[in-house]
Amino acid sequence: MISANDYYAFGAPMMGRTYQGNVYRYGFNGKEKDDEIKGVGSSIAYELRIYDPRLGRFLSVDPLRKEYPWQTPYAYFSNSPVGTVDFLGGGGKDKGKQNETKLGGDGYSVINATEGTKHGNMLVLPSSYASDKTLMTDYNAAIEAKVPIMLVDDIKGFEKGLEFLALKDIKVNAFTLSNHSSAGHFKIGKTVMYHNSDFTSLGKGLKGKLVFIAQCEVTRGSNPWGIKAISKMASETGAAVVSSNHRVNAGYRFDGSDELNGGKGHVGVGRTDDFPYFEIRTEGSEGTDYNDYILAQPGQPAIKIYDFKINERGVFYWNKTDDGMNVKRSPDMQGN
Repeated sequence: MISANDYYAFGAPMMGRTYQGNVYRYGFNGKEKDDEIKGVGSSIAYELRIYDPRLGRFLSVDPLRKEYPWQTPYAYFSNSPVGTVDFLGGGGKDKGKQNETKLGGDGYSVINATEGTKHGNMLVLPSSYASDKTLMTDYNAAIEAKVPIMLVDDIKGFEKGLEFLALKDIKVNAFTLSNHSSAGHFKIGKTVMYHNSDFTSLGKGLKGKLVFIAQCEVTRGSNPWGIKAISKMASETGAAVVSSNHRVNAGYRFDGSDELNGGKGHVGVGRTDDFPYFEIRTEGSEGTDYNDYILAQPGQPAIKIYDFKINERGVFYWNKTDDGMNVKRSPDMQGN
């Protein structure tokens, strides 16, 4: 036995009723402790915030505070630790419905997606996102926009996560892979993906889906290695893959806004009803900066697109391509 503890209702350890091995870092609710600041068990690190169990309060405001205007944004367990549970520090949930908050297994976890549901988008983040300010911005934006999240350790974790979605009949149109990267490669969790990487293990889960690699400069200057990497992913998975030629703004809410682009937006979206996943803009792109991307589809050469956006239904749409051609999806890309 490495740990045994009795707690007061809000998680403070009871004096004289604890046993803790030196190597075990976790405590109340299985969260990591920070005993160096306030003493044993007095500071607990949740994914979103730091918690003080002696006060029964978080030390920063709730990222979902707008949904709970009747209570303090520092509250823990909605002030009801017996009837609710809070896995991440983002608001209490009824314990009878705790699986609606976080599900998962070895190498992955799925947040805010329940069995048998359909979603336009899912944000995919590395499991270590909480230590990174930019990735935390993406996480918080997705939580507030009610977009489900998958946390993955690496490409194997992503594969298992996709299998889990299929097992639980959780349908997702589009996946956004958020991480840090640079020209010529991108990351899935901690796995770096190159032009010669093997993507076939993801094929069953991604075939017919859309993937946006929300990582800076993967195909900057039409980098040939970056283009080969996303083209190989498209070819081996059957997904349509979009990457950025520039820096990507953090905190996108999947609301069809211009916030992924560095320049001003335009009006005039032209729907193409026979292509439910794609929309092609009809207006010009004069005056915009940092608005070019690369699109790779199975069996087609990669092309440059402009003013890329994603809406709440997981629809990818953009402005004209370099040669002005309309872009058509593969026949097997059916919407949910």
